[in-house]
Amino acid sequence: MSWPRRWGPSRRSRPLFIVIGGAATALVFAAMIPAAAREGAAVLAPVSLVVLGAGASLLGLRQPFGKKAPEFVDSVALTNAESMPPDSWVHFIRQRRAGLLTTLALWSFAVVPAVLVVAAILIGTSGRPQALLGLVIALPAAVVMVWTAVHQSIAEFRLGSFGRRPVGLTIGRSGIAMIRVGDPLYVPWSSVVSVTALSMGGHRRYTPPLPLIEVRLRGEETEVLTLTPAGTDVHPWVVLAALSHYLDHPADRAELGTTFGQRRVERWNAAIS
Repeated sequence: MSWPRRWGPSRRSRPLFIVIGGAATALVFAAMIPAAAREGAAVLAPVSLVVLGAGASLLGLRQPFGKKAPEFVDSVALTNAESMPPDSWVHFIRQRRAGLLTTLALWSFAVVPAVLVVAAILIGTSGRPQALLGLVIALPAAVVMVWTAVHQSIAEFRLGSFGRRPVGLTIGRSGIAMIRVGDPLYVPWSSVVSVTALSMGGHRRYTPPLPLIEVRLRGEETEVLTLTPAGTDVHPWVVLAALSHYLDHPADRAELGTTFGQRRVERWNAAIS
């Protein structure tokens, strides 16, 4: 299976313009801190921009795609073991851990609106009440970003803690399954109509699009599952190749849940690595 053109380049490096631009922003505003410190609360402005630049630089250091092969696992280990899953052994595509750098970057983005909230309150209560109008934008932004950072920190803990069920996608002989925080979502192959490569966003020169996979399901009303393969430990092309191949070749599904199926997906992974 060829690489989808709408996904942009197959081999991607870290976005250096984000790394360098973020670091440069942090350095420039860090140089302004001593002068701004003489103005009291005004020092919060360059400090917040230093944190924002540092966060952007950290985010740019993240590897664009995962490089691991799908894992060959006993599906019981992926459930609460309250009922027997449809397939005994499956090929598990684990959700990618954000990692320390990304978590720190999200917290830095959360710090900026929080600092702006504090600055607006300090300035507004010191004789310039018009500054309190900044809370209209800064306060909701702070709430959203802090919630996002907290949610990511909890997810990172869950993905990295021993004894906790992982999150991701399984491919088995009877179908696929979304392993989620709640109950897994099982989808038999007979319900899958098509698997299509889509994309979202991107800039022709600076940022390539985010790969998406649309799994269209058969039912009374056509339903769609949208997968973000770049958020897994496995390269997006391997995820697309596995789903497309076993949908289009029902006879080959007999090898799923066996070492023969695992060798096939590992060969796909070696071909793209």
